Amino acid sequence: MNLRSLRDVVDANMFALREGPMRVLNIHIDPIGAPSTQPEIEAIRNRFAAGVPMSLNNISEGFDVFYAPDRQRAQMFMGFSIFAVLISCFGLYGLAAFTAQRRTKEIGLRKVTGAKVRNIVVLLTLQFSVPVLLANLLAWPTTWYFADAWLQGFVYRIDLSVIHFLAPGVTALAIACAAVAGHAYRTAGANPISALRHE
Repeated sequence: MNLRSLRDVVDANMFALREGPMRVLNIHIDPIGAPSTQPEIEAIRNRFAAGVPMSLNNISEGFDVFYAPDRQRAQMFMGFSIFAVLISCFGLYGLAAFTAQRRTKEIGLRKVTGAKVRNIVVLLTLQFSVPVLLANLLAWPTTWYFADAWLQGFVYRIDLSVIHFLAPGVTALAIACAAVAGHAYRTAGANPISALRHE
């Protein structure tokens, strides 16, 4: 069994049964009833070994020490990622507004010739989806390289699969479409006469 970090190989263990007082006692506790269990343990200790000092340690808290740097790094990356996504959404929204304004006359002509608002929204949204897809394709090799290098530090680890890259890519595409579609719908729903008069 692994009593250390997953970065370490599990060595062979030998358990010796000996007579005499126990210095360490491992107790498996249901996490749901853990708060009420500690007084019961202390009561048993007081009944059989009153006056003997006792310190209770949670094994899961000991394991947390092994992964504290990874947790801090994950929180830092999460903060930077959220910040980058917000900046990207603002940039996409501004670019969509600029593009829609520049193509106001074209949108008006499309509506006059029978194009539906939905079709115009899909057209404008797809134009912004292509750069997002290209950005994902460029980011995947770099992400795979650094993620795989980080995982190599663990003796026991998962293997990277396509889903680890497709899920964030689809999420980024959905966020980009949501940022663009609202403005595209507002522009496409405008009066085509006003659009045709636009210089």
